[in-house]
Amino acid sequence: MNIRRLVETAATLYPGGGGSGRRDHELGHRIKQDIHYAHSAGDVYLPRSGASLDNLRAAMSRPVLDLDEALNGSAWRGLLGSGGVLQLPVPDEELLLGEGIVVPGGRRGDLRRLALVGVLAPGDDALRRDGSPAVARVGAVATLTVLTNPARRRNADDAWITPDWKHSTAALTTWVARRIEVAGPRTLARLGRTRLGLLLHPDRAHLLADPARVESARAAAAAFGYSLAVLSPLVSDHGSVRASLQRDSPTGLIVLGPTDGRTDPRTAALVDAYTAAAPGRPVLRVDAEDPEEASGQVRDAIAHAAGVSAALHLIGDPAAPWPVGEVEPARGGTPTPPVSDPAECRHDSRHRFYLRDATTDLWWTRDTAGHTGCVFKTYLKNGPRLVHEADRDAAGTVIDKYKGDDGKIIELTDLNHCADPGRHLR
Repeated sequence: MNIRRLVETAATLYPGGGGSGRRDHELGHRIKQDIHYAHSAGDVYLPRSGASLDNLRAAMSRPVLDLDEALNGSAWRGLLGSGGVLQLPVPDEELLLGEGIVVPGGRRGDLRRLALVGVLAPGDDALRRDGSPAVARVGAVATLTVLTNPARRRNADDAWITPDWKHSTAALTTWVARRIEVAGPRTLARLGRTRLGLLLHPDRAHLLADPARVESARAAAAAFGYSLAVLSPLVSDHGSVRASLQRDSPTGLIVLGPTDGRTDPRTAALVDAYTAAAPGRPVLRVDAEDPEEASGQVRDAIAHAAGVSAALHLIGDPAAPWPVGEVEPARGGTPTPPVSDPAECRHDSRHRFYLRDATTDLWWTRDTAGHTGCVFKTYLKNGPRLVHEADRDAAGTVIDKYKGDDGKIIELTDLNHCADPGRHLR
């Protein structure tokens, strides 16, 4: 199970194809008849026919996000046939009942519990229910509980599934990381094979002082195949941390806290020691003021190190400048937004910033199309979204311009935090 590989091999969403062939499962949608999942107690198969499929059919009849109904079949085929599978412990009877799972007496030992994870990529003809193009990738996840049949190992007596659909890498990673934690330390060790470093600045180490946050970060790293090594000069002396960075040369280094040398030159020296020992490997600088933000920043940096964007796409080079900690290059003399009090900033997967002015609560970003004299776009926050407010010229004056559906709504969950909002005005 590796989110990077799932992004690389995303299943295509396309309408139609809901029928069944001779070798297809009775569920339809071109799902393979012999679909099964690896488990330490033996491969787990889905039920094949009759009333034992009722629970699965009921779940599959529900809408998938705002996608057109014609895409439901390929969405479920992509989820059930996904390459991401985690073995989970079976919960106690009370929790099972809370999920509507009733197990016949004496059969709890025949239950198997799995987490399924996949990524879906809309095809060119994929539509939403309102008829507009479906363009956003979807993280498809589900908890699958199967009542196996010991006498018929390639069949099952019943199955229950609880699906969910995620529109961002952050949401998908959080879901997977929690299941990795539930699965236990053996799963964490098995998934995390490549070493990734997390260096804590002395002034920020308290943000991850809670062991639960560290374990969540390690689980998020394992979701991308990493073993996260947390390095803190407060726990080990600088010499030991330097030796670890030089000796082990992690595939990448995340630095939580300032690295300019002004507040702690020894942390900057540790980063320099790493880049000298591992030239060309990414150093991702993030900063935060509270534990929740720190956890989110580290999670997003892990995905970036793996080459996965905020919106479940591949990015070209994880060693390229990271939008949180690097100064954005000049863009042909484009004016800076007329923001008087930069209070908050986010970045999308293309490193485009959205900057909030505390004076007006408007979020500013540069226009990339360049139509009709538009230089900036402004948005207002509405719950978990940014909603387009106006197009503006170089002076910030509203211009009268038709605004299509594209870019009208920006999901905040698809954006990464920026540690230095003011840098976009320098």
